[in-house]
Amino acid sequence: MLKYNDTQYLSPKELAWRLNRHPNYVYLMKKAGFPMPGYRSTVEDALDWLEQNPDWRRQLDRQRASHRN
Repeated sequence: MLKYNDTQYLSPKELAWRLNRHPNYVYLMKKAGFPMPGYRSTVEDALDWLEQNPDWRRQLDRQRASHRN
C-alpha cells in the first residue's frame, strides 16, 4: 500500500483530491497566484499558500468584477 507524502509533487487533479476539493478549485488557486511550475505542486506548498492567502477567492472575484467594467 502506498502512503501519500505531503512533499510529493502532484498534478492539479491529484492535489484537489488530497485537499478534498474539485480540480477547478486548484485551477482558481493557480489563477490567483499559486505557483505551480510544470503544473505540479505539493500538498504542503498548497496548504502554506492557502494559509498565507486566506482571502484569495474574494480578491479573485474583485479582479473579475473590475475587468467586467
